[in-house]
Amino acid sequence: PDGAVVQITTAAICGSDLHFYEGDYPLATPLALGHEAIGTVVEVGPEVRTVKVGDPVLISSVAGCGHCVGCDTKDPITCVSGPQIFGSGVLGGAQAELLAVPSADFQLHRLPSDLSAEAALLLTDNLATGWAAAQSPGPQVALSVRSEGKVIARDRQRFAPQVAPFLDGDYVATMMVLTPGRPVVRSEE
Repeated sequence: PDGAVVQITTAAICGSDLHFYEGDYPLATPLALGHEAIGTVVEVGPEVRTVKVGDPVLISSVAGCGHCVGCDTKDPITCVSGPQIFGSGVLGGAQAELLAVPSADFQLHRLPSDLSAEAALLLTDNLATGWAAAQSPGPQVALSVRSEGKVIARDRQRFAPQVAPFLDGDYVATMMVLTPGRPVVRSEE
């Protein structure tokens, strides 16, 4: 009753989707992957209050119940029931025509008309991931930070970190500007 169905208009493939493709994570049954998407609401449950049929929406990549003390922080990662990621097994993925979205008032965000699809898509997961990394304690590694078409650093898992040419060739100085007050660690693994 609190869910919605969204027709996907634009979706992206996240690096974490590749873990399924490359066999790092098992897939018990065929599953649509993907958790980075925007679309148009085509159906809403009777308890949905913040969006209506026809609304263009951004779909939060991580779903929470929307009603617990963890979700009261507006961060689905802190959901007491445990966060769920679209396209990772429990919830269907966004690499599909339609996506069922539980707790729509919590997961869906109406898009302003002046925001491009490309910009909106970056808000579904990329910005949130970068923000969470910047807020985390300890050494900081920028996740796919780009400037003037140059990759500054990549994620610390699979490509960890392959350091490409930097703005001025000085990794530490560049990262200190991008992450003021945060520790910077250089790694050339």
